[in-house]
Amino acid sequence: MSLSPAVRVARTAAQRSRSLLQAIQFGHPPSCPCHSNPNHHHGPSVFGEARRRLATPIDHSRSKEYAFEMAASSIRFGPGCTKEVGMDLKNLGATRVCVVTDGNVAKLDAMKQVVEGLTKENIEFTVYDKCRVEPKDYSIKDAIAFAKPYNPDAFLAVGGGSVIDTAKLMNLYTTFPEADFLDFVNAPLGKGLPIQGKLKPLVAVPTTAGTGSETTGTAIFDLVDKKAKTGIAHRNLKPTLGICDPINTRTMPSAVHASSGLDVLCHALESWTAIPYYERSPRPANPIQRPAYQGANPISDIFSMKALRSTVKYLPRAAKDADDFEAQSEMLLAATLAGVGFGNAGVHLCHGLSYPISGQNVSYKHPGYQIDSPLIPHGVSVAVTAPAVFKFTGPSNPERHLEAAAAFGKDVSQVKKESAGEVLSEALAEFLVNLGDQPRGLKALGFSEGSLDDLVEGTIPQQRVLMLAPRLSHEVNEEREQIPLLRKTLEVDEKKGLSPEELLSIIPEYEALLVRSETKVTADVLKAAKKLKVVARAGVGVDNVDVPAATKLGIVVVNSPSGNIQAAAEHTIALLMSMARHVPDSSSSVKGGNWERSKFVGVEVKGKVLGIVGLGKVGLIVARMARGLGMTVIASDPYASESVATAANVTLVSSLAELLPQCDFLTIHTPMLASTRGMMSATELNQLKKGARILNVARGGIIDEAALLEALESGHLAGAAIDVFTSEPPAKAEPGSGLAKLIQHPNVVCTPHLGASTIEAQENVSIDVCEQVLQILQGHLPRSAVNAPIILPAEYKTLQPFVRLVEKMGSLYTQHFSQGDRTQDGKRQGLGQQRTTFDLIYEGELAGMSSTKPLFAALIKGLTSPITDTESSSFNVNIVNAEMVAKERGIFVNEQKSRDPVMQAYSSLVTLVARPPSRAPSLSRPTSGHNNKEAAIAGLTATSNKPDRREKQHIISGYCSDTTPFISRLDRFATSFVPDGRLLICHNYDSPGKIGVVGSILGREAVNINFMSVAPASYKGNSISSGEAGPTLGTGAPAAAITGDVRRGDTATTPIPKEAAEALMILGVDREVRGEVVDELIGTGGVLSVSSVVL
Repeated sequence: MSLSPAVRVARTAAQRSRSLLQAIQFGHPPSCPCHSNPNHHHGPSVFGEARRRLATPIDHSRSKEYAFEMAASSIRFGPGCTKEVGMDLKNLGATRVCVVTDGNVAKLDAMKQVVEGLTKENIEFTVYDKCRVEPKDYSIKDAIAFAKPYNPDAFLAVGGGSVIDTAKLMNLYTTFPEADFLDFVNAPLGKGLPIQGKLKPLVAVPTTAGTGSETTGTAIFDLVDKKAKTGIAHRNLKPTLGICDPINTRTMPSAVHASSGLDVLCHALESWTAIPYYERSPRPANPIQRPAYQGANPISDIFSMKALRSTVKYLPRAAKDADDFEAQSEMLLAATLAGVGFGNAGVHLCHGLSYPISGQNVSYKHPGYQIDSPLIPHGVSVAVTAPAVFKFTGPSNPERHLEAAAAFGKDVSQVKKESAGEVLSEALAEFLVNLGDQPRGLKALGFSEGSLDDLVEGTIPQQRVLMLAPRLSHEVNEEREQIPLLRKTLEVDEKKGLSPEELLSIIPEYEALLVRSETKVTADVLKAAKKLKVVARAGVGVDNVDVPAATKLGIVVVNSPSGNIQAAAEHTIALLMSMARHVPDSSSSVKGGNWERSKFVGVEVKGKVLGIVGLGKVGLIVARMARGLGMTVIASDPYASESVATAANVTLVSSLAELLPQCDFLTIHTPMLASTRGMMSATELNQLKKGARILNVARGGIIDEAALLEALESGHLAGAAIDVFTSEPPAKAEPGSGLAKLIQHPNVVCTPHLGASTIEAQENVSIDVCEQVLQILQGHLPRSAVNAPIILPAEYKTLQPFVRLVEKMGSLYTQHFSQGDRTQDGKRQGLGQQRTTFDLIYEGELAGMSSTKPLFAALIKGLTSPITDTESSSFNVNIVNAEMVAKERGIFVNEQKSRDPVMQAYSSLVTLVARPPSRAPSLSRPTSGHNNKEAAIAGLTATSNKPDRREKQHIISGYCSDTTPFISRLDRFATSFVPDGRLLICHNYDSPGKIGVVGSILGREAVNINFMSVAPASYKGNSISSGEAGPTLGTGAPAAAITGDVRRGDTATTPIPKEAAEALMILGVDREVRGEVVDELIGTGGVLSVSSVVL
């Protein structure tokens, strides 16, 4: 499953802890900085590229590795062989030796034997015994400072991996004393310079069975100020000799046995599952530049699997029984075997994740280690993530993961390939539990959610090993760069390798989902996503998203239709030239040692006719490029603009039948629709001139692949270049099938859907969809919604503030007008009737908009939101499903565009008219075009036939000043207020003292008045003279759920002055006003009604 980053607004600490591994994986955690190399990809191999079936994509534009090398230190293994070390150094010509160890090992028998051996051979030596377990940069520098003045001619390391690594670096920087410390440190944290020249002899005597450092050219340490582990990796760092004496490991405490053994376990598993050497690129120009860590190869596989099986068998025994000498000996041998394996193949995710985990430890002290300072042993930090890591990598090579699971004793004979990672993960988890005293998860190591960012940042710099891990593609690199866009305002989870069931189980928590092409967003997933507002596809096609289901649920589906158009166009031209000049085949021929110039005679494209089917954005760029090559360009596209085509020097023809016979080359650039599926069938292909060539960098299935194969085999077509297939990947095609034959045809150039595969394109689409997600979650209009109308950028900018306004108008109508009447005793006389027939009239600039659907959607949301349960699945009304919700609720909206000029200072006015229920229009959303406003008004006012005041139409008008919405009319009353917050709307007689009376009553109740607007009755009856509109998203529920409260005065007890003018008093208040207070306001006399509105 491809990368499916998801977005949510809040999550629990437990959930964030569980997602940490995915977050670091997304940031490209890979391997140990010192157990790998920066050059990863590899070329085809005689040892079985097809057999591994890796998910890591192959970049065919780069030269692939075709060879591997095996290198390791000389190893002597056997009980008691430590006593030979003096003779070994003498044989190497050493006369002045620096012995490197730590304070604990200095007291052990191994050190005693070393001293005796050197003394016996009369070799001068000095001892440095201040090595730090898990060395830091400052401890390494201290050791170097000790060695430089002594200037030894050889080094002898006695201890564990930390000691041996320290000795390697002492050797390096005394050989090159003028070098800066960061000169050789792995990039990007250091300069990554190669080690030019041999170092002094180094003999390593390991006293632990874990790191295998005696066999490798790596040394690791912490860069403290970067909060990251890094190191130096070069084959010249390898010890000259490794003396592996099982007796030296007998003094290891049980906890050290376990931790060291877990390091061996992960060395073996990671090198076994690393990408193969032939996937690394570019191939070095000179063999001396071939890196030490090259990816898995057939020889490293032997060492890695043997080490894995031995570790599974002997580590539990070695850790639990201090007297089990056989187990201890076998573990030392396993460590050495694993060292040869990973020393050439490399490690990946477990080690990459471990470095920030151990380097950023604050307080954790592992049980069984007699230390004063916090320490997460290296093996523990590696193994804590192993179950999750191998569950993630499982799909890259199920066979290898199942073979590894079998090494743990699992019966895998009936296990399906898709479960390989899960089975290995479970085997590892059981092994760790049975081993005992191993932390379960990062929380057990003392990390909290506040540590996440630093852990991610500590992993990302491990550039040397990023590409050794399977299932990590270049797309993730581009997406990782865009995640900060979302993290600035949202909680972001990045998840890879989710099964459909896992996605279904977690999706209810999320408000946005970002996916690439392989993640299937099904109807079941969408139904389960109770909070989901947007699905974003980082690319063009949305074949993997159930768009109709999303539309029904009001979930916006967005894509990035223009982020990769340049890349697709350039790839089209690249394929065109490759096909014309036989570039792929001729390149393979030369690489095969041949020189067949006459076999690969091509054709020039200058003067040839290029036919383009689909003159959209990609087609136009292809046309311009082709014109630059001197081609004549013709195109068929019923929707293309004649003027745009002319400007690009393209001749438009009326049909395919007219286009095809003229083409020397034909390229397809249409979307996949019902009308374009199989568009290039045998009939169309036969219409092409004999010897023509065809390209498809659009969508698989547009060309009938069986018909294309027949045209090529018959010789009617001279060639085809295909980037997209009906079924992808086509490698799944049955051998001997038509698709398999098409791919293998000598006149076909194939690429694996690379049209958008450029660094720039991946970055562009990632940024585009992330920005759209942010906009949608902030309530703005989408730019590229697949299931919503296209809005031109200029119109989008104009509509945006009105979306909010129109929603407010709809909500104001529902809360203010559709309420029940109450007498002074609070009894309801009858429910206000919710109108279902509305007219929405646009004046001014809005009247010229080509699409006002966002405003329609905003109205439906505003009308329904106040009477809808927020937990309802239909609460998410928006531009996508507004028409569907309106039909379900029987709401009819007639949109009208007035030709009358706006006479006020604002540019646009929107008027909402709620018709009485005497009649209803036949359509839910007819747009009546441009009408004379007076005619529209006449039609509206004529709909009221009954004398009852509630049968009159209700009118609300509004406008926007900059981006701030204002209500300018409520029925007969002219006003100007911002529809926001809690409002009290008092309908009263306009007589002196009313403002003071209302203010004093509210003040007594400690209700603060934020603003007040007095609206006089300025319109005769309920005739229309202006209005306003806006946009947004929402849904509705039964009328009985009406919010807000309206109370009307009892005219039997309230004196009504003759010829009294009426007015509205709109007050913004800071809290809900109690019912008793509303009754008192009405009871003062002259207040006809009070409504409480929340906007």
